[in-house]
Amino acid sequence: QRLIKTGAIIGAGALVLQNTVVESGQVWAGNPAKFIKDAGELSHTEIERIANAYPKYAQWFMDEERES
Repeated sequence: QRLIKTGAIIGAGALVLQNTVVESGQVWAGNPAKFIKDAGELSHTEIERIANAYPKYAQWFMDEERES
């Protein structure tokens, strides 16, 4: 059972393993997901910038896959 609390940030593609508790305000990423840092170290503006960039990164990745 996993528990990801409100306000946690999980990186795209991260695999949160069973019996993992991700606290509010924490940033986790990776496969398997690991604690990176407290989100309090990031400004609200920086969090928004990162979140808005994810669709662009996904599109770039899909475009590269099609070209290869």
